[in-house]
Amino acid sequence: MGLGIQITAPLPQDFSIKRLVNSLMFSFHSGLDEILKPGIFVAPQEQARQCLFYLYPAEEPLYANWDDTTLTISARTNGAGPGYHAWLVERLETAEEKLGVKWNWLNNNGDPGDETGYHEHRDFERLRAEMSRWLRVTAGKLVNMSDEASNIAISMPLEGSIVGGHFASSPMGFWDRDFFEQIVVARGAEIAASLAEQFFPWWHREQDARFYKSLGLVHLWCNVPWRSPDTDEELETMKLALKCFDKAKALDMSVSVPEEEIAELKRIVATAKADMPDVAPDPKRIGFKRHEAFIQLPGRWRIKIPGYFHSKYDPEKGTLTFWFGTRTIHLNAYGVEKYYPTLRDVLNWSEPEQGDTTEFAKDHLLGRARLQHKKDGTMYGYWMLSGSMVMMDSVAVFTICFDNRDDYEWANVTWQTLYRPPQK
Repeated sequence: MGLGIQITAPLPQDFSIKRLVNSLMFSFHSGLDEILKPGIFVAPQEQARQCLFYLYPAEEPLYANWDDTTLTISARTNGAGPGYHAWLVERLETAEEKLGVKWNWLNNNGDPGDETGYHEHRDFERLRAEMSRWLRVTAGKLVNMSDEASNIAISMPLEGSIVGGHFASSPMGFWDRDFFEQIVVARGAEIAASLAEQFFPWWHREQDARFYKSLGLVHLWCNVPWRSPDTDEELETMKLALKCFDKAKALDMSVSVPEEEIAELKRIVATAKADMPDVAPDPKRIGFKRHEAFIQLPGRWRIKIPGYFHSKYDPEKGTLTFWFGTRTIHLNAYGVEKYYPTLRDVLNWSEPEQGDTTEFAKDHLLGRARLQHKKDGTMYGYWMLSGSMVMMDSVAVFTICFDNRDDYEWANVTWQTLYRPPQK
């Protein structure tokens, strides 16, 4: 469980989604420095009667939902920390007049809509202590896990999960088990606060050098792909990360920043429009996308690939494509509309056995792949590994292309990471 805010207000008679967005965005923008405003955006979903406001890169979006009578605001805050929580309380209060509402900070059971109690007492040190208690409880659960536990995501986005040799990850980086053991045994508020400050990116109330440094680090860890940008949005995120470190240094020259990663990012930004060959980023440096991750696909499928691969989606074909250098992966998924008595019958329907094939079976999944050499007008052509991974009610179709025959082992391992949870 996390900490956060859930408040309601009677729906105004003149309510509109435009007024909701404009009122909240005005309030959020008025509480931030100019360089941070492009990082805030909203995703209206009028048919679902909700808007998602993305306010801080280490945190889930704020949800604004409404029905015929009530407007509800809900937001998790423990991913970012006490500074974000206090800022959000104040911004929501500021929005009341422009939106034409009066928030109810008690839920139907009479419990506080602010789970930390900060809205009532306005004591920032008590808010910090509440966040520290949440972290201590979380740490206690983590250290009691088995010695084999790994790749635990804490307050991380839901769309992908990093894999590798780490114990846990949060928006501020990788953590080993020892860090959480220190939190559990910490004695004294000062020691506990120093550990919590390392974990929460928005620990201080002030938007000072520490704030900008932490925000820059969150972008480096979570959002920068460490290769040439595919979109203007990716390029702007890279520039925003650099602006955060520039701002931190402008406010306090003594603040330490990750010089190697900043220099690397500056080179990527400077050559963003050039036709540069792809070079795999150094996995020893800051950045989750330097590592392999399970990427979510259509139809609840997922696949393990490096986070720095380029990607694009073709909505007409429903095909998701990943590529980097001379390696390309095309993926699609669809349901099984006809009944088949066995899993192998589903596979034979989806991927008829022909030529030299490789099969893979695990739990409720069965797959088949065929390697072919294709001519493309060049001297050497390219290799193509294609096939399907199936379960009784769903099929994932893949095509993996590569120039070098030595990449076959990588391609074969990659398609076998395709996974979908079993049907309930």
